[in-house]
Amino acid sequence: MLSFSGWDLYGNMCVTARQQGTNILLNIFFGPVVNAASSIAGTVNGATIGFANNIITAFRPQIIINYAHQQWDTFVKLILNALQLSSFLLLAISIPILTDIHFILQLWLGQIPLHAPIFIRIILMSNILGVMNSIINIGIHATGKVKYLSIVSGSFYLFTLPIIYIAFKYNMPAWSAYLIQGIIMFVILVSNILILHKQIRAINIQLIIKTIMKIFLVWSIALIPAFFIYQNMQQSLWRFIFICFITFITLCSATFIILLDKTQRIKLLQKIRLHQ
Repeated sequence: MLSFSGWDLYGNMCVTARQQGTNILLNIFFGPVVNAASSIAGTVNGATIGFANNIITAFRPQIIINYAHQQWDTFVKLILNALQLSSFLLLAISIPILTDIHFILQLWLGQIPLHAPIFIRIILMSNILGVMNSIINIGIHATGKVKYLSIVSGSFYLFTLPIIYIAFKYNMPAWSAYLIQGIIMFVILVSNILILHKQIRAINIQLIIKTIMKIFLVWSIALIPAFFIYQNMQQSLWRFIFICFITFITLCSATFIILLDKTQRIKLLQKIRLHQ
């Protein structure tokens, strides 16, 4: 228990250090105005990712129970379902916001803070990686062996700070900090998948990788019509509502066709018919 909690504490401290360290670096190099924009971006981020985290919390007990019973097919199925549901919900909320963020900030604050739109867009796009990491981490935590997870992930989180410092030293823009965080988040996702595969050889890791790739494809498809509407309509409440509607329709269609397998599609259609 001490080993588990100790390594887990190290990982959590690294995440906190990265976020607070990023804010300090932004303040040193760009001043309080950019730091305020970062704070606003963090508020939007917390509001959006909270919905996906609720889904993840609901899946956690079942994933751990199935690991304990060594029911590997159900274990993987639950991870896949958590990836699909949390990603769908996060994308449905995030895509309209990151697309029409200028309208939302103007409606919310009256005046759009400098750098806030680009900060929010990069953070919201990186969130999908964070959600995937959280779900993969549940599988690793179920084993009780979190040493490698904490060392690798925590070290990558800390390594973000010197990279951001060097970027700022060479006159990179403020938003590059969040771009670097997103790239490191992707590297952490890859490392976490490898750690999960190493610790639980019995599961089919290819299914998890395939599902993650499909989520990225669905994400890309759903972004296209949203940005097309953003570019070709004048800013208004109706534009935002239209973006939300089109995003939801596109996500539902792409998820049904690309993300769900044949069995899931049949079950979904049967449930729809039962409620007609």
